[in-house]
Amino acid sequence: MKQAVIFCGQDSLNFMNIRNNIIRIPEVYQQIQKAQKVSDEQGTNSYFAGIDFSLAFLQDDEAFKNNLKLKNVLHVIVQLGLYDRYTKKNGRPDYIVGDISGESTVNIISAEKTFQSLFMINETPGELKVISSEPILSGSTMGLNQIFDLQSDEDKKIHETKQNMELLLQYLIEDKGVKRFVNIGPGLPSNKLCEYQLEQYDINMFESIDVDPMLSWFWPAIKKAS
Repeated sequence: MKQAVIFCGQDSLNFMNIRNNIIRIPEVYQQIQKAQKVSDEQGTNSYFAGIDFSLAFLQDDEAFKNNLKLKNVLHVIVQLGLYDRYTKKNGRPDYIVGDISGESTVNIISAEKTFQSLFMINETPGELKVISSEPILSGSTMGLNQIFDLQSDEDKKIHETKQNMELLLQYLIEDKGVKRFVNIGPGLPSNKLCEYQLEQYDINMFESIDVDPMLSWFWPAIKKAS
């Protein structure tokens, strides 16, 4: 069964109870330690020189949301940890889908950019080959979602790019035969259109933490703390 992993849910880290619990997941904590080591080695070339990433997760919600660049990088760190855990248990997916603008998890996984580039001052994004695009505004930002085929050779990767995530899901289902979608957030996408799109094909989207029996404590702990 072909599967695609989607990376959404950045705003879920806006809540202290989620941040407190997400760093308890071993693979996430390992990524935090890796990020700290890389940033420290870069010294003054690191945008986050002197910042303790573990403590950054423990900021109050207002301070966390106000430092947008740090928030975005912390979210990438979390998603890389969750993806590592998911693939160790379920294998590499056929496709990954996510926003490639700014600090991007899919750019790191697909090797379009390096992990080290997340922390470097004045890092210039590499050129991306785009087949198609739709300039659709989403709030005050313009997200650019892209599909990568992880099972193909390097020169056969898909670079299907759109702002509209629903069209990418439709493409994966109709053209690529994807039958299973897993979101790495944490949490599920809040986009009702995506949910509706999948319902039309009688396909569900799962959440990586929710399908992990060893993390059955996570969401109950969030609800208890709320």
